[in-house]
Amino acid sequence: QVPLLRMVSELFDLTEAPIEIDTVVNILAIVLRLEDHAVMSLGDSPEAETSRRINEPVSDNLSADPQRLLRSLWDAVRRLPPHQRDAFCFRFHDHSGDDLFTLLIATRIATLTEIGQAFGRSEQEILRLRSLMPMDGATTASELNTSRSEVHRWRFRALKRLKKELMKPLG
Repeated sequence: QVPLLRMVSELFDLTEAPIEIDTVVNILAIVLRLEDHAVMSLGDSPEAETSRRINEPVSDNLSADPQRLLRSLWDAVRRLPPHQRDAFCFRFHDHSGDDLFTLLIATRIATLTEIGQAFGRSEQEILRLRSLMPMDGATTASELNTSRSEVHRWRFRALKRLKKELMKPLG
């Protein structure tokens, strides 16, 4: 497990710009797979709470369903420009240290073949990249044949786009 302080520090290093605290919290909630649980008053029975939650309209907050969130993230990642997509994915890891490709395959959201197709790379190349993930800035820059500062810019832009995409109301 990666300590929270290290995750926050890396997020600030990654953005290299001011970032709203709500954005930090939302990103950390996604990475840590946190769920927002409703508060029950002492007078509420568990049955009443269950009934209330079943009859509630589906929330626009994706964090209530990690599988759905990961699927939405994958859909949004595939729409990113290639350099932003690669810079984001190569560095991505969850609280357990799992990279995005591992999470997608483990949850059956995408197969190795589908990931290869989305990245325009062979399955062997995806396996090679996966073995290096999550990559640090220097490794990502080397893989993408660019500078670390360019990788940081691409990741920052990717994070902005993904936040905007994932915060849109579902429809």
